Amino acid sequence: MAQRFLAGLLTLIALFTLAITLTRAVGQGQMPHAEGIFTMPDGTVCPRLCLFGVMPGITTAAQAAALLRAHPLIRDFDLISTQPFRIEGHNDWIMMISFNVTPDGTVDEITLARYIRYGQIEGDRLIPLPDPGVLGDALNRFGSPDFVQLTQGGDPSLIFANAGVITNLVRTRGVAGRIVLNQPLSRLTLFRREKCTDSAFDYSFLRWLGAAQLRRYSFSHSVTRAVRRMNSAGATFAPCRS
Repeated sequence: MAQRFLAGLLTLIALFTLAITLTRAVGQGQMPHAEGIFTMPDGTVCPRLCLFGVMPGITTAAQAAALLRAHPLIRDFDLISTQPFRIEGHNDWIMMISFNVTPDGTVDEITLARYIRYGQIEGDRLIPLPDPGVLGDALNRFGSPDFVQLTQGGDPSLIFANAGVITNLVRTRGVAGRIVLNQPLSRLTLFRREKCTDSAFDYSFLRWLGAAQLRRYSFSHSVTRAVRRMNSAGATFAPCRS
């Protein structure tokens, strides 16, 4: 009995210590793996799925802009445009965060994208960039993808339809032709889940077969889903609810 009590006490202490560490890390602009990008500017976990505090379908455009400019992980990013809203940070990679809004002024989708940097402009300011994580991080947070989208020469896309998430994987030379768990994310889009409208159209996705050779997906059966267009730098369309 005493051993169980001691074990439980040690577990609580460990969890409490971890929580303090994570909160401090966000405040300092440092967060292990990809957890920091799903927090509010004060380091607390969002009440529902978010990106730097922005929740599609709930957060207004004004609120989203304020949250992104206040978040410690990206507050030093350069403001590129306001309509659509877009900020960028530069290092060995370029990281871009943008969002689009619905006619009623709420965020329709928000995208984090990173791409390789070619050259450096004299006087360009390099800053620390948050980590969007790898495929394993996405699977731990969102579960198994519902669909996969492959394009010739492009990064594989994974669609988590019920979560309202689309991720793209970096197609690097080391993992060419294969999906692996430690494959970095090149793009992450959170989108507002909405019912299909008259403008929806059918699109054929591939079934998720797990971490496997891409050629294996060539022989998998496709799944047709109704999708809607998105005015996005992150994805052109997303599944809608029937």
